[in-house]
Amino acid sequence: MLSGVQMHRVWIKGICLLLVGLLSACAADGGGCKTAADCDENSKCENKRCVPRCSCQPEEECTAQAPECKPEIVQTTDSSDVEQCLPCTFQSDCDDGNNCTKDNCEGGCCVSRVFSSAEAVGCCTFPADCQDPANPKSTPENSDGDPCTVDTCIDFHCKHEVLDPLCCHKDSDCTDENDCTSDTCMANQCVFTPTDLTCCARDKDCLDDNPCSMDICLSGGCVHPMDTLNLVCGCESNIDCDDANACTLDSCLDSKCQYDKAPGAECCGATAQCDDEDPTTDDFCKMYTCVHNKQKICVTDSSCDDKDNCTDDKCVEGICSHEHTSDPYCCNYDTDCDDGNVCTEGKCEGMNCKYQIRSNPGCCKSAKECDDGIGCTIDECKEWQCAHTPVGAKCCTPDSADVVCDDGNPCTIDLCQNGLCEWQMITTGCCEKDDDCLPCLNLVTGASCPVDHTENPPKCIGENCVINACTLFSCSNQFCYYTPVKDCCLTDKECKDSNPCTNDVCTAGNKCTNTLEKLCCGSNGMCNDGQICTNDICDIPAGLDKGKCKYSEKPDCCTSDAWCEPKTCKTPYCVNGNCVYVPQDDCCVHDEDCDDKDACTIDKCQGNSCLHIPSGICG
Repeated sequence: MLSGVQMHRVWIKGICLLLVGLLSACAADGGGCKTAADCDENSKCENKRCVPRCSCQPEEECTAQAPECKPEIVQTTDSSDVEQCLPCTFQSDCDDGNNCTKDNCEGGCCVSRVFSSAEAVGCCTFPADCQDPANPKSTPENSDGDPCTVDTCIDFHCKHEVLDPLCCHKDSDCTDENDCTSDTCMANQCVFTPTDLTCCARDKDCLDDNPCSMDICLSGGCVHPMDTLNLVCGCESNIDCDDANACTLDSCLDSKCQYDKAPGAECCGATAQCDDEDPTTDDFCKMYTCVHNKQKICVTDSSCDDKDNCTDDKCVEGICSHEHTSDPYCCNYDTDCDDGNVCTEGKCEGMNCKYQIRSNPGCCKSAKECDDGIGCTIDECKEWQCAHTPVGAKCCTPDSADVVCDDGNPCTIDLCQNGLCEWQMITTGCCEKDDDCLPCLNLVTGASCPVDHTENPPKCIGENCVINACTLFSCSNQFCYYTPVKDCCLTDKECKDSNPCTNDVCTAGNKCTNTLEKLCCGSNGMCNDGQICTNDICDIPAGLDKGKCKYSEKPDCCTSDAWCEPKTCKTPYCVNGNCVYVPQDDCCVHDEDCDDKDACTIDKCQGNSCLHIPSGICG
């Protein structure tokens, strides 16, 4: 139903159509206009038509939005005194540097009027002025239609600030820099859900119960290089040493795994090579791989929970902090309770380390368990281990005899018998001249041979007995002194080096030579040719301890980046014989991959390239 004002206009318009002569008079009421002067005092000229002017009364709906209802703001030197005049002579005297105000010099005083959002995009007097009519999600309370922003009007400018770093629009907005979580956006809030159990965040997540491997977490994945310091563990081929780390060259040499730095810019040799110039990351080189641990963003302490019972999780200035608790017995795993004491066995029970004393020899709970039967020692139980301290000049233990019982006499044998030092005289070896100390040795049995001192010079007596050329001898103060010659040999047997592929010979100059046979091998590890794409096998005939190296090509093993099958928007790299695909920058598959967060563009993916087409809704 038409209002009274509208009916009045229809009636007037009908009269105008009938009475052409009165057409010019009709223009002043609902007719055409060029300026406000063409309309009466209750109307204004808008879009070349006279339309009713807002009354600006508080109860009128138009009052909050109509430009004519907004008060003019007079810029003065004292904002609390709106009546004070800021003197001016020229228009430029009133420029306040704010592009949302129109500054004029009127009657010798500066007067500034705030532009409306219709006159200048982004200008406002009230937060509601920031509402965007072209945005269907825009409301007076949420002017930009974005649930992640707080909309305010500051210095006559619309401000849209993001205060919650976990507020989001899509999954790609949520990144906690944790390879072990699935990052999704649900109800405009980031949710980080743990992924499969094979992913890791620290070394403890990689325990595999293999005593021969080291358990290391590297960029979200577990690697298990062989423990090269464990003498019990060994290898037969390069495959045994595979640690699943692209930055190591894995080889089995002399039955021991060896890990060398792989070529490539992505691999490192020192922590200094890993600085990404990002102050929010902890950069270091681990297993020849750069690791950049980025601190997780947060709003509350609860969003920093790292599932570690022994860390105090806090949100400090928007970044998660994880400091170890002051309780030294706090634990998550049994390995956290290893105190390095061979006499204690630690278990993690109820997040606390519990220790039991082992029953191994030398372990104890009290001093009475440490009695060694020697009357001159103090027997104690220290840190669950027995300790025996000798008391007195002649008191000793079997382990301390060399020090406690040493009398400095080369013609005595220093012994510890029943806790007391004893010295036995040496009947041979004391001398008058160097020849009296001649060392004679049986090359077959290794035993000493008697010396015939009636000959000049003296001679060794017995079959296979010769002068030990690997010992220097002299007589000083009636005592014989013997010094072994370094790297000296008497027989080929002494030159045996445990490598079946060497000819071990003691030369006439009493020096060992170990000549390697070509292509000979004693294990697969000795056949390493340094080629990733070959199987290195040692073919040993039955009944022998050595054979020949044989090499065969590995199937589906890449030798270069070009070997790898290309994939859309991914760059292939050949790493240690395996094809690895890295996402390409500025490449797309779907339109949503091209979102530039600009409401003034239509984002399209064409030919795997992003296009940002002006939508036409923005000025």
